[in-house]
Amino acid sequence: MLLRYLGDSPVIRKLLLGHRHPVVGQRLDGGGLDPYLVDAGDIGRPSLESHRPGYFSIAAATSGAATWSAPGCSEKNLQSPARARAHDARMTRNDSHAFHLSDTYVQLLDGGAAKLIPVDAEFWAKIGEREELHAGRMVGLFHMDESPDHREAHPLGDEVLILLSGSVDVVLEDERGERLIELRDQGTCIVPRGVWHRQIVRASSLMIFITPGDGTQHRAC
Repeated sequence: MLLRYLGDSPVIRKLLLGHRHPVVGQRLDGGGLDPYLVDAGDIGRPSLESHRPGYFSIAAATSGAATWSAPGCSEKNLQSPARARAHDARMTRNDSHAFHLSDTYVQLLDGGAAKLIPVDAEFWAKIGEREELHAGRMVGLFHMDESPDHREAHPLGDEVLILLSGSVDVVLEDERGERLIELRDQGTCIVPRGVWHRQIVRASSLMIFITPGDGTQHRAC
């Protein structure tokens, strides 16, 4: 069908058979040829229609100015592999903003901002004196090899505990007594506002906490 429109000449046949990719026939000035996708390997087959994402302009090919194109894409958006790699190289840069949540906590402020908070050995001992950390919620990660020697409560908001690895039991103490929540296999729990709680470490564990920044209370176990 395609050769009937273009003419079954050795040049046309060589041009089509020489391309391993789909080609498209476009309406010629003489009219009669509707746009459709064809593959060079389909020449001589009953049907040449084959809707494919990329196509080659036969009209341009026969004029010696062949260009690749695709539906919905302009010619200027099509790049050779070498040009694409050069573009990627220009766009790629080292990002120095990555941090580890175990030594840099994140303070989620009430207005929606997130602030990085460096953590050192004296962080927890002095957190009560740092009023700037009392707003919003604190997000951090800690490693536990043994059970903490204290329990705590957060009267100004709920706390979220997310176990990344290991095994931890969270003991909640309320007016009905103690309630045990077993965290296993990346389990998560919510500690209600004002409820005293403690952790029993069953295996070396990594845990993320999301805790109200103000009002935390501690007691010895």
